[in-house]
Amino acid sequence: MNWAQRSARSAVLVLAIAVLWWRPLLVSAWPSAPGLAASAPGSLSTKAAQRQQAPTISLDAPLLKKRIAAPVQKEGSLVVDLSGLIIDLRTENPDSAAFAEQFYSLLQQTLNGKRPVGLNLSGTVIKGEMNLARLSLRIPAYGDRSLLTQSVPSAASPAVPSAVPSAASPETSLSASPETSLATFPTALATSLATPSPTETFAFQGALWLTQACFNGVFRAENLYMLGPVDAEQAIFTQTANWNKTRFTRNTNFSQATFHQESYFRSALFTGRTRFNGAVFNGSTDWQNSAFYASSRFAQASFQAANFSRSDWQTNADFDEASFQAPVTFQKSRFEQSVFFTDAQFEAAANLRQVHIQSRLSLRGALIRSQLDLGDARFGKDMRINVADLDFNAGEAKILGSPGQIGQRFTVASLESNEAVLQNLVRNFRLLEQVGDANQVEYTTEQLRLSAIAQQINRISLDQVPKMLHWLMLSGLLLLSDYGTNVNLVFSTGIAATTLFGLMFWLVDRYRRRVPTPIVPDRAETVSATLGSGVSLAIALSLLSQCQHPIKTIIATSLITLPLPTLILIKIYQQGRYHDLMDVSYFVKNGALRKLQVLIARLPIIPQYPFYRDRYQPLLTNRRWSWLNYYDFSLNNWFKFGFNDIRLRDKAVPGLVSALVWYQWSLGISYITLLLWTLSRTIPGLNLLLYF
Repeated sequence: MNWAQRSARSAVLVLAIAVLWWRPLLVSAWPSAPGLAASAPGSLSTKAAQRQQAPTISLDAPLLKKRIAAPVQKEGSLVVDLSGLIIDLRTENPDSAAFAEQFYSLLQQTLNGKRPVGLNLSGTVIKGEMNLARLSLRIPAYGDRSLLTQSVPSAASPAVPSAVPSAASPETSLSASPETSLATFPTALATSLATPSPTETFAFQGALWLTQACFNGVFRAENLYMLGPVDAEQAIFTQTANWNKTRFTRNTNFSQATFHQESYFRSALFTGRTRFNGAVFNGSTDWQNSAFYASSRFAQASFQAANFSRSDWQTNADFDEASFQAPVTFQKSRFEQSVFFTDAQFEAAANLRQVHIQSRLSLRGALIRSQLDLGDARFGKDMRINVADLDFNAGEAKILGSPGQIGQRFTVASLESNEAVLQNLVRNFRLLEQVGDANQVEYTTEQLRLSAIAQQINRISLDQVPKMLHWLMLSGLLLLSDYGTNVNLVFSTGIAATTLFGLMFWLVDRYRRRVPTPIVPDRAETVSATLGSGVSLAIALSLLSQCQHPIKTIIATSLITLPLPTLILIKIYQQGRYHDLMDVSYFVKNGALRKLQVLIARLPIIPQYPFYRDRYQPLLTNRRWSWLNYYDFSLNNWFKFGFNDIRLRDKAVPGLVSALVWYQWSLGISYITLLLWTLSRTIPGLNLLLYF
């Protein structure tokens, strides 16, 4: 072997020794690879495996001490960097069990020193159980917590407290930090901090990075106060993850995290911005009594069985494009603002019973395959449920709600592309025998149709006449009956019209002329008639004032009952009346029958056959109560119902008086049809005209 060969072999040997000697330093300086260790077959998703590269370096005691001794800066915080490693904390193996004790002991002292230090586990694979409480400071169960409440950062402060006392063990308590104030901290969290609890709680002071970390064992973080931000984006929890009663005081990010087994966030409290966008919950998840005080998003998250009952949302709750593959419950939850299920998928039953929603609920584009229950829900005054483009089949699924309340909450922006949705909702409530709610949805539908027709009528021409007539008819149905949904409104308009026509008939019959021989009612009759009609009109107007559009409804009623009759009366008094039987009433009463009777089938004039005509006698005008007969006649014509069969005589009656009577009778035919239609739509079981 020549000198050159010997020199080369020596150089290779020296290089190998240097690599082995400096390996820990090279490892610590190597960029953290976002990786995962190989786990049980099928435990990790293909998507996660593609986006992550498994780490190959295992953490041992020397490397741990070296990383602890040299913390790094990350996003403005001092952190112990354990990223991109394999950490074996399994207790089954004596070697790893001994290392686990050393791991928790060394890190706990470092993370809770004079200056809080964060922990970076990004891209790291943790084998065995991970218990964050063993890295935190223990808070005495019944001790004085005023120090802790003073050291907790305010929700508005962006930084972690910079002055926290040193602690040699988990038994050490926190002392006050001069940079924080409880005044700006959420009341609920401050109360929970200040209230003694028999359960042990711990405080994790620094920031925590779990980005793309993989936990192959049980993850425990219950009863913790997370005083720094938590970033667990794309983290994978292959076993149970327990965050029960954890208080997140800073921003929390679990976007695209995967929970393969059960996950628990019961009684958790989030005061900072919360992100679970794209998170996957392959096991059941429990969020009972959890509270969200800042922006919270679960957009595109995927759930199996999920329990959000009694949760509290102080800002908007965003579940856009979320998928619920198994039953989910929000029972008795409180949403102080809006809740969004836009384009969400409910493959199983969704329970929103007794929820409180203050602003709005968006189901736009959502898919409901089973049942959505909003029974006994409490809504804000102007709360609306947006169901535009809702994918819902009333024959296969159900939407439940409190009868008489839920139907009026549904809304869509326009009728176009949403008519089928509204029809399905109507069918849903018909099948549930919630007639009032079905009618409310139909009322919403026709209001939208009216707006659409009004936009189409852009000019006055012959080809626009059908649309204009349709618009007028639809407007009348909406204003006078809320499209067949409001019996009180129909009765109110009927009472007003009956009173007005009754007063007209009394006037045209009793006040005929002043010269040459006055034919006028006496003062007592005039006072009685005007006072009676005034009281009746006041009652009708008070009822009309309670409808949705009182002014428009009163105007519509007036346009139907006043213009033509007023013109007829003016014409009558202009031309004067000089005819036979001037002193005899124009109206006659059937003296053979005096009883309450339905008079739908009879005409407003007396029979032609003499045998029947003999029963009718002119109204008596010298009686104190005679003015009531005119209201009874108007009641006959309008409601087709009355106490006496009163008709118009056919001899010596001016044609204009007959025109006034026939006009009211014709309106009465339309009115009684409207009344019967409304009754059939609002009274369960009375379905004669249900689908008209």
